[in-house]
Amino acid sequence: MRSPGILASALLTTALLAPVAAASERGPGRVGSPDLLGYFVEWGVYEKEYLPADLPAELLSHVVYAFLAVSDDDGDGWLECAVADPWAALEKPLERWVPGTDPDAGEDRGTLNQLRVLKRAWPHLRLVVSIGGWGGSDDLPGIAASAEARSRFAASCVELMRRHGFDGLDLDWEFPELADRDGLTALVGDLRSQLDLAGASDGADYELSVAVGPTPWHLEGVDLPAVGSLVDRVQVMAYDFHGPWDPVTGHNAPLCPSPEDPWGESWNAAGAVETWLVAGTPPEKIHLGVPYFGRGYADLEGAAGAADVFPGRFAGHGGGTVRGTWEDTGVFDYWDVVERYAGPFAAGPERRPGVGGYAVVRDPEQGVPWVYSGAPSESAQWLSYEDPGSAAAKAAWARSQGLGGVFVWELSQEGRPGSTEWPLTRALAGGLAGWPTAGTGPRIACGIGPSPSP
Repeated sequence: MRSPGILASALLTTALLAPVAAASERGPGRVGSPDLLGYFVEWGVYEKEYLPADLPAELLSHVVYAFLAVSDDDGDGWLECAVADPWAALEKPLERWVPGTDPDAGEDRGTLNQLRVLKRAWPHLRLVVSIGGWGGSDDLPGIAASAEARSRFAASCVELMRRHGFDGLDLDWEFPELADRDGLTALVGDLRSQLDLAGASDGADYELSVAVGPTPWHLEGVDLPAVGSLVDRVQVMAYDFHGPWDPVTGHNAPLCPSPEDPWGESWNAAGAVETWLVAGTPPEKIHLGVPYFGRGYADLEGAAGAADVFPGRFAGHGGGTVRGTWEDTGVFDYWDVVERYAGPFAAGPERRPGVGGYAVVRDPEQGVPWVYSGAPSESAQWLSYEDPGSAAAKAAWARSQGLGGVFVWELSQEGRPGSTEWPLTRALAGGLAGWPTAGTGPRIACGIGPSPSP
């Protein structure tokens, strides 16, 4: 995601919320225990060495496989869904196996084979395959603009899903523009229709979700009532609200508003969810996104001292490159934040010492932590992230609003390869199961919708 600049919540106009007729509407959504979905990235098998055997399957309701490619592999001139990396997905020998793997049947090779074994081991688990993503959405506007292209594309996606034994599709179009609005609705409708036909034939209830951006700018090309009526889940990507593209620091994924946020009081997870509720989307269809990554800033201008309540928050910064966990993008995996900056999670104080001279601060307004170092100087740094306390509070808040659950982007960022501790996922599961969750900190109420009950 990239910031469009300073936008006020007033951009969410009545035109954005105007309903259109839907060809095949879904019911009010899943009723029962909240969902806990996690994205598994295909490329994680390389440098990160993150495999299906590492997934916290007993804690998850769904694994969402990211991403299918949009391509013309057969050369017939029509764009279709295809496996993005056949070596990783189907052929690569994997170092760690899901229990019950049969290597003689080739189940030790490729992530898709291993995910099927995982589902066999954990029958409750639903497997969903995602289309698009930040680097894979460029061809979607052209597909959505043509009825025949849409129909062929939708059919190819459903065929691939069935061939690999998955239970649904997720459309992650980043991000439709105003001119794409009708095309997006039509594409979602075609996917819905194709899934329903396949489900009737297979005796299955195939799922359809959309992953959507969190701000009015991201929703410019989304007819909220129409899209919401066609899908089983609306997965609100409630992260990347702020980043080094902004002139000031800010939280990557704030739960609650701050009156000091220059982007307005809707620039947070609670505001993003409220947008869909106002559009008439049943709350049980809405799923709150929780990031397992943080974002860092360097060269703070006027970074506050230790006595200030919000040291470094909404401070100017130099805009330079920050070395993250893997690249010079300022993106940090959770485990890396813990090891290099924050230290082990501790509930309780709103400020504590971290690692290597960093301090950990919990934002009493916005419900998430950050780490910082340095007085106002070129060496001052500021990093917003998620920890078990904020994750549990977000899950409990989602439950208190009657939402369908939460989802994670993305699971490989939680721990080192082979780790089975899963501190964030356990915190989310605890927050969804009921409040309080021992040792995770105070409950959070944002003043948007009902507050968590005692």
